[in-house]
Amino acid sequence: MSKIAPCVYDARGRIVAPDPFEVRGAKIGLAFDTGRTPTFDQGHTHVFTLSETGMSRDQARSRMKRLMARFYADADMVPGFRKLAMSRTEGIIPCNRNIQITCEIVYAVEDTARSRSTRPGPPDAGSSRGLGHEAFATR
Repeated sequence: MSKIAPCVYDARGRIVAPDPFEVRGAKIGLAFDTGRTPTFDQGHTHVFTLSETGMSRDQARSRMKRLMARFYADADMVPGFRKLAMSRTEGIIPCNRNIQITCEIVYAVEDTARSRSTRPGPPDAGSSRGLGHEAFATR
């Protein structure tokens, strides 16, 4: 489960990024999540981490690009989806010298009444299990 907290808005009606302590708490929950699927509960902010490795930097980047494309293909179908922040780290795995890339995405799924998005979504868009995220399951 990657749900952080309910969406919070400022005086102008813009969504406010979640508190870093709340993000850390959600990331701790991710460490125990074996499903590795993003959640899309309406009215909440979420965090999802994608990680990919490769024998070369180009191979790792190519794999990450495909993984990100699958995530955004699903996320863009969810009404109210908005990316709030993304961080990316890249490093070398010491035991085998492979390259590892990790991307952490913080996003919100606004209630449809507040959302700027007008895209239609699947009927089970609010469900955290119903979008068929087989691509994110462990390999």
